[in-house]
Amino acid sequence: MSSKSESSCLFFQALQTCVEKKTLKKHLSLKTKAQVYRTIVFPNLTYGCETWTWTRSQMSLLEGTQYRFLRTIAGKTWKDKVPYTDLINQLSHYNANFEWAHEGTNKGVSITAVETFCRLARLRYAGHVARMTDARIPKIMLYGEVNAGQRKPGRPKKSFREGLKEDLKAFNLWEKYQKTGSFEQIVATRDQWRSTINQNAQAFQRNWELNRKNKSNLRKEIK
Repeated sequence: MSSKSESSCLFFQALQTCVEKKTLKKHLSLKTKAQVYRTIVFPNLTYGCETWTWTRSQMSLLEGTQYRFLRTIAGKTWKDKVPYTDLINQLSHYNANFEWAHEGTNKGVSITAVETFCRLARLRYAGHVARMTDARIPKIMLYGEVNAGQRKPGRPKKSFREGLKEDLKAFNLWEKYQKTGSFEQIVATRDQWRSTINQNAQAFQRNWELNRKNKSNLRKEIK
């Protein structure tokens, strides 16, 4: 995760230098800057996230990286003490290019928390793998078990399925999974699965922003 953060920072700095050399910094609107970030920088930061397993500290590192990027785009510094959630809401906008999409999708939201995007991508990819035939290698890897060898002492490393379980709970889909008892059953219809996780991603983003604001207000009260 640290390497992803460092490479994204270098990429962002190179892009910023290019913009400043072309004397476009003052002429670009905030909306254009946000679109460039979402199109070029953010994919670099989250590349391959559908297969990641992360810890809380690793995700905090990625959120902090995006926070710095958005602060720079908005022309703010750490001295301004602008909350992360305010920057996300300021730089997000409705994208009319996706009016054709089904209702309940989140394609109109340009910028979200890194955690929201990564959980959504992981659930979307897991559904794609679950719909594959049993002979496909990704599906064999998803459901496979190691029947030889010996684990090292201590807690085993976090697995992809453990992370997938956290995603289902975070998106309020764990009870639905327990009722059906089969992940393949709840992801069988591609369009319905995509619509469900997109709607729940929006709810997760709202709760994430609310929790972050509450924690910020609590820290201020303690001080």
